[in-house]
Amino acid sequence: MPTANVTRAVAGAAVAAVAALLAVLAARRMILLLQAPPQATQPSAAEKRRKEGVPKMKGDEGLLLRHLRALGKPANWTLPVLNASAFGMTGVAITGLENVKWATIKNDIKILETAWPSRWKNLAGHDALSMKNEGHTRLYALMSSAISKINVSVYYRLFHDQARRELAKVCAAGQDGRFPVVPSLAADAFTFATICGFAVGDDAAHLAAANALFDDFLVFTGGLSDIFLPEWLYFTPYAKASRAGDRVRRVVKRIVDERRQRIAAGETFGDALGSMLTAVNQDGEGLTEDEIMDNIRLFLFVGYETTSGAIANTIHVLTTILSEKDLADLMAEITAFGGRDPTESEITALPILDGVVRETLRLYPPVRFLFRRATADSEIPAADTNVAAAAVGKGEAVFVGLASTMRDPALFPEPETFSLDRWIVPSSDAGSGRERPANAPAQGRVNPLAFLPFSAGQRKCLGMRLALTEIKVFIFELLRNYEIQAAAKPAKERFFFRRTQQAVELEVSAATMLKPWPTAEANTRSADAPAQGPVNPLAFLPSLAGQRMCLGTPTPVTL
Repeated sequence: MPTANVTRAVAGAAVAAVAALLAVLAARRMILLLQAPPQATQPSAAEKRRKEGVPKMKGDEGLLLRHLRALGKPANWTLPVLNASAFGMTGVAITGLENVKWATIKNDIKILETAWPSRWKNLAGHDALSMKNEGHTRLYALMSSAISKINVSVYYRLFHDQARRELAKVCAAGQDGRFPVVPSLAADAFTFATICGFAVGDDAAHLAAANALFDDFLVFTGGLSDIFLPEWLYFTPYAKASRAGDRVRRVVKRIVDERRQRIAAGETFGDALGSMLTAVNQDGEGLTEDEIMDNIRLFLFVGYETTSGAIANTIHVLTTILSEKDLADLMAEITAFGGRDPTESEITALPILDGVVRETLRLYPPVRFLFRRATADSEIPAADTNVAAAAVGKGEAVFVGLASTMRDPALFPEPETFSLDRWIVPSSDAGSGRERPANAPAQGRVNPLAFLPFSAGQRKCLGMRLALTEIKVFIFELLRNYEIQAAAKPAKERFFFRRTQQAVELEVSAATMLKPWPTAEANTRSADAPAQGPVNPLAFLPSLAGQRMCLGTPTPVTL
C-alpha cells in the first residue's frame, strides 16, 4: 500500500477515535445531569434589580459612545440607582452622597476595584495609582507619604511667572484692536510646565528633558479617545499614543536612573521624584522601579490635563455665567494687590476667587464619574436608593456619579444655578456679606464630603492642593493682565471627553492686555511707569524660546 494511503488511514482512524471519545464524554455528562436532583437557580443581581423596578439610564442603548455620553451627563442620573452599561460591561450607576460614600469610602478596595479599559491601563501603566486592589493600599500610603513631604510653597512663586509667560505667548497676536485667542492652549502649557517643575524640581537638565515631552503627552491624551479601532493598527490614535508613551517612558527612566545615582552619592531633592525614590513604609519597603516609572508618567499626565480642563471651564464661567457683581467683586480682590504677587496663603484666602473655582469644579468637574467593578456580591443599602436595597453582583460594573451628586438639590439647593454664596460664609464685620472670616471653613456652607471633583476615599487625588493653587494663579494672572470677553464664535473641543464644558475663545484687547509686571527691586512699580514696565513684553518673548518654544504651539493661535 502506498505510504500516502497509510498516512490518510491512520489520520482518519485518529479522528474517529477522538470523535468517539468526545461522544462518550458528552453522553456521560448528560447521564449525570439527568441523575442529579433538580437545583433552584438563583436570580442574578441584574434580574433582582429588574424585578424591583430599577430603570435603565436614559441613553443607555445603542453604540458604546452613546453609553459614555449618557454617563457623562449629570441630568441622566435621575435616580440614586439605575441600570447602566459601558465598555462592554453592565451594572449599576449610583449617585447621591450616601451611595458615593458607600462606593469610595466604605467599600472601595474592599469589594470594588478599578475597571477602566485595559488599553487605558496599558497607556497609564499597571503599577500606577489606577491599579487594582492588590497592593493599592501599600502604594497609596507610600505615594501619600512622598507627596506630603513636598513643600508647594517652594514652587509657588514660579507659578505666577509661568502663567504670565504662557499667556503672553498666546496673546501676542496683534498690536491694536481685539483679536481672538484660545487661553486653554496657554493653560495646557502652563499646567504641564508647573507639574514638571513639581515632579523633577529645578534641576535644569531634568526639567528641560521633562518639558520636551509636552508634544508626546498631547499625542498620549488624544489616544485615550480611541476606544474603537483595533490596537494593532499602526496609524490609529491609540497606536500613536502607545509609541508616545514609550518615548516618555525612556526619558523618565533616564531621569530616574540619574536621580537615583545622585541620591546614592548623598544629594537630597525636595521634589516629587526625590520623595518617591526615598519613600519607605513602616516595614521598610519602598516603591519599585515600575511603580516609580508608572506613577511619574501618570503624575505628569493627570497633573496637566485635568487641571488645564478645569482652567478652561473657569474661563467659560467668567465670560458667560458669572454675574457683573460677582465679576466686579473678583476684580476688586485681584486689583487690590496692585503689581505685587500674592503669597500662597493670601491667594488661598481670597474668598471670591476660591468660590469661583470651587463652584466651577462643582458644576463642571474634570472627572464626571468613577468606574468600578464589584469583586464580590453585595448590595447598596436602602438609605439612599429608590428601592429597598440594590443588589450588585460579582463582576458587575459600578458607575459612581460625582458630577450628578454635586448637582443633588438635597446637597446644593438650586443645583443648576452658579452661586458663590454656597462657598462664602458671611462675616458679621463685613457689610457686603461677601467676605469670609478667618475662622470660617474653606467650604462655606457645603458639606466637605459633597465636594467631589477630586473623588474621595482611598483613591482621592493626592494633588488636590496643587491643582487648586494652579487654577487660582492662572485665573489671577489672566484677569490681572488681560481684558477678556467671550468671542462670537466659540472654539470646538479637541475630543469628545476633553472634560471642558466649552472650549473658550476670547477676545483680548491689545490696548489693555499688557499690565505692569513687578520690578525686581521692590516688587512694585511707580505710578508714572509705562504700561509695559521697563521691558516691552512682546519684545521679551524671544528669551522664552529656550524654555517653551520646543512645545510646537503656534503663536498666535486662532480658530
